[in-house]
Amino acid sequence: MLAVIGMTKFNDPLISGIWIAKVANGCNDSLKFQNNHRVKIYDCEASITTVGSYSFSKDTLVVIERDDSHSEDGGKISYFKTKYILKNIYLYPINSSQLTNGNWVDLKVKFSKTYVYKKIRG
Repeated sequence: MLAVIGMTKFNDPLISGIWIAKVANGCNDSLKFQNNHRVKIYDCEASITTVGSYSFSKDTLVVIERDDSHSEDGGKISYFKTKYILKNIYLYPINSSQLTNGNWVDLKVKFSKTYVYKKIRG
């Protein structure tokens, strides 16, 4: 189940926004925010789109992603949580974790300083 932390529409700078992070030439990841605390997440390298929910407080964005895109694992659904810091028109990923046995376990992901989402619409 996707959890959403309280948020009012009028102070949400993400609503209707599309944010792009360049992965390689001609390959961009994207986050497309909607006004119902939902987000569509596109992973260019895997060529998949997943859905999730988001919450936003002060300068911190939390995205909880539901991933059921891997048919090779028997339809298992995985949940991931990524935290970002918002600075102007940029989102900087700072932490990622996976839901394992009911607990969020930090992943050993080191984000490249060049992997930054930039707001292009919204």
